[in-house]
Amino acid sequence: MMKNAIFSIAKQQKLNPSSRFSLLDVGNDALELTFALLRMSGGHNNTFNYRQIIDCLCAVRDIGDIYSRNPDICHGH
Repeated sequence: MMKNAIFSIAKQQKLNPSSRFSLLDVGNDALELTFALLRMSGGHNNTFNYRQIIDCLCAVRDIGDIYSRNPDICHGH
């Protein structure tokens, strides 16, 4: 993880040294974010049935699309 962060910082400095960079944007926690959004959209329910999990995954996909189009509203952790 540290090596990835160092490479990401070096790459960003090479591409555009004046732009902002956050270690939260390294991009190694997409699965963790999906799980967190899934738990949030399911009301922290431990017992999903098949239909509920499909509905929640569709909602998570939509939320992820919104965050990817509007990065200013996604503040990370």
